[in-house]
Amino acid sequence: MTALEQWGIEVILWIQSFRNPFLDGLFGFLSALGTESFYILFLPLVYWCLSREAGLGLGLVFLLGDYINGCVKDFFGLPRPSADRVAVLWPETSPGFPSGHAQNAVVLWGYVAARWRRPLTLALAVLMPLGIGLSRLYLGAHFPHDVLGGWLLGLAVLLLFLWGARRAAGLALGTGAALAVVLLVPLTLLALHPGAGAVRDTALLAGLGLGVMAERRLVRFDVRGRAGRRALRFIAGLAVLAALYAGLKLLLPADPVYRFLRYFLLGLWGTWGAPWLFIRCGLARRESRMSV
Repeated sequence: MTALEQWGIEVILWIQSFRNPFLDGLFGFLSALGTESFYILFLPLVYWCLSREAGLGLGLVFLLGDYINGCVKDFFGLPRPSADRVAVLWPETSPGFPSGHAQNAVVLWGYVAARWRRPLTLALAVLMPLGIGLSRLYLGAHFPHDVLGGWLLGLAVLLLFLWGARRAAGLALGTGAALAVVLLVPLTLLALHPGAGAVRDTALLAGLGLGVMAERRLVRFDVRGRAGRRALRFIAGLAVLAALYAGLKLLLPADPVYRFLRYFLLGLWGTWGAPWLFIRCGLARRESRMSV
């Protein structure tokens, strides 16, 4: 064990010396806010009910950041705290450095704060990464350097994405060029770093990109509307999303090609199929020509 890992064990043991049922529940809840289940709820909520543009940006930066996190984890291959040294309350099997929970918290809530510059969003951009990062130490899932690395990598991904988005804002691509970008970029990323996490992230990126292109040309739904309609959108869209997720997992084989297809279809549904359904069911309107 390295000196850095030994120091990390001492930090974790000190934090866990305050363990009690309340903190177990609190930090378990905070850590759950950094899981795939939470993002499956949060990203569609933003895209379907709050802002299509913000939802698209949030999906892109999150998926790209998660892909990068997987690459860095596999490159370093550093261990997590072992159960014979600390209480491991949240077992994980992937490499420890950098913490995906910590990184994704910085990316997600940092993007929200950059998009909606309000006191509440700015507070969340600070408190959520801190709380989620601390939860990973309390639960024995990460060393302190894993969490610090996740925060720093998340900040770098977020700043680079915001810079790139501003540079690309005025860029106009033809249909063929745009189609090539949304399909070839994810496939290239997958070829560079194949793996279970990369299959998921790149498939969702491809489905998201193609779905947005189709939605802008064929649907053009208006995210505005009464709160009740927005809530019904979220419930209906999420119900179909859950059915697709479970149904495709049962129907399709577990090999990487079909796993890619499954997540690709989920991304396509979220950005194109669901908006089409909302308009057909009267839960959203089409954008007027003046609002384009």
